[in-house]
Amino acid sequence: MIKNKGKVEEELKKFIDGEKEKINESVQGYVASDNSKGISQMIGRRFGYIWEQITIIVLKNDEDLILKGRIYYNDFVKFWIERNSIDFERECCKENSKKLLIKFLNENTGTATQDLCDYSFVYNSKLYAVDTKYKFNSNDSNTVREIANSAIHLTEMGYVPILLLRTNRAESQLSPIKRFEKSGWNIIDGKNATDLIKNITGFDLEKWIENNLKIWDYLEPYHSMLEKLRFGEENWIY
Repeated sequence: MIKNKGKVEEELKKFIDGEKEKINESVQGYVASDNSKGISQMIGRRFGYIWEQITIIVLKNDEDLILKGRIYYNDFVKFWIERNSIDFERECCKENSKKLLIKFLNENTGTATQDLCDYSFVYNSKLYAVDTKYKFNSNDSNTVREIANSAIHLTEMGYVPILLLRTNRAESQLSPIKRFEKSGWNIIDGKNATDLIKNITGFDLEKWIENNLKIWDYLEPYHSMLEKLRFGEENWIY
């Protein structure tokens, strides 16, 4: 549980103040050019990054939890080699196999440095791998396949894969979400996601979001222009 909630709130405020300023600067540019092209993508990027970082800030302050970084495909390759080369008599064989396989992946697929999740943590002696998404509405088959396969690799490595959605799953594309779930992702969406964090840490992230992420109110000077560009209040709900 988190004992110093005041410290968490200070860190969250410092982070979100910077993010609001970035959103403000971007909106200024769109309003000045009277052009809405790119606004939707900007909102998606910023909102996704905010969700990732505010969950990290809360979790890293929990005294009963060990927060770790991203897990990469490279890590899975090393795990796979260790598991499949256990009968190799010489250590050099293992190392050469690892180098050769990673070299092949880098030259032919580029997947060795691909991340399998945004962060991981140890809690109650279990390993968790978390990928955060504000929502998922991509039609790119390669992206969908990579995310689906990530759950398979993480499970093989002993992790519980969690796909943490800020919005309700109904706001994402149903087909990829079903595929992710079938591949092994535990999909926790909407308020269930913030409830999970509250249950672990004791920190009410949902309440904090309600009080501090009123992006539309923050953008009050640009309301009329944003509405003209067809990006009114409904587009800025967090």
